[in-house]
Amino acid sequence: MTYQRIHAIILKHKDRSAGQGLVELALLIPLLLLLILGVFDLGRAFFSIITITNAAREGARYGLSYPNDTLGIQNATVNEANGSGIPVNLGDVSVDCVDMSTPFGKCDPGLPITVTVQHSFDLTLGWLLPSPIDFSRSAVMLVP
Repeated sequence: MTYQRIHAIILKHKDRSAGQGLVELALLIPLLLLLILGVFDLGRAFFSIITITNAAREGARYGLSYPNDTLGIQNATVNEANGSGIPVNLGDVSVDCVDMSTPFGKCDPGLPITVTVQHSFDLTLGWLLPSPIDFSRSAVMLVP
């Protein structure tokens, strides 16, 4: 076989496979984009959960020093979450102590203080999956 004939056979088969490759690529691109966006959303969701967990811990830690300062505990929690880029409002933070129902509203030493943070997470794939997803995390510490 001569060089020209081998080259013609290769070019003949190359043209057919090029069209097939384009069709396969066109079918796979939407699936790959969904997979990439899903991984992106999953990472953002884990980051949000970790951030609101840390914010609840920070609020509870502040509550150990100032157990009767509910607004200060909420502010410490909100500042921690907002500092990490997760928007949390004062209304999303609740502070509970066993003795806060008494007329003086004091959290006595030896009692647990609970800080709960709620957050609504909006998905990038909200058009495909139910969105938003509500997260709630709590931290409990004993007042010294």
